[in-house]
Amino acid sequence: MDYNSPSVLDLKACTVVLDVGHNPPAIAELAKMLTRRFPDRPVRLVLGMSREKDLGESLKLALASPSLVHVHLVAAPHPRAAPVAELLEAAQVAVSTGKNTGKARSEDFFSVHDSALGSVSSGLRAAVAAAAGTDEVVLVCGSVFIMAEAREALGFKDPRDAPYVNDMVAGLNAKPTDGADDAMGSPRIEK
Repeated sequence: MDYNSPSVLDLKACTVVLDVGHNPPAIAELAKMLTRRFPDRPVRLVLGMSREKDLGESLKLALASPSLVHVHLVAAPHPRAAPVAELLEAAQVAVSTGKNTGKARSEDFFSVHDSALGSVSSGLRAAVAAAAGTDEVVLVCGSVFIMAEAREALGFKDPRDAPYVNDMVAGLNAKPTDGADDAMGSPRIEK
């Protein structure tokens, strides 16, 4: 991907942090790291998680940060991804039941980026656009499944996982066959 391409975000516009914290202990550690590394800086969160994770507790911990100014909810194009509607519902429950959800969270505190393709990219673009010219830190975290799309939007030139890897990780019981590769060099799989 070319950094001059309009599809690549301007990394000079704001600070962007990528982290795969996707469960309550990881979110708690991530919050501590952000406080140490970026004290007194507001944080704009781009969050996408796997559906089998503890969405409620993870969101309670994320929302407890007093530096959090906005949350962009996204979904990876992966079978195990939590749809943004589930994330929003869990976030609303976390706000209404959490004792430590930081300052009051209004309805416009959450942005939902729900599209069949490009949810992560859309959310990241909106977050970077909103943070540009401010001292906000854009934090992209949650499932490892959102990182390929986030890194692509940021212009990183690393490959995505081969489709057979995503199938195996998704729990589709796909397994490599006799070791022969397909035309792309990926092992053929049998389902």
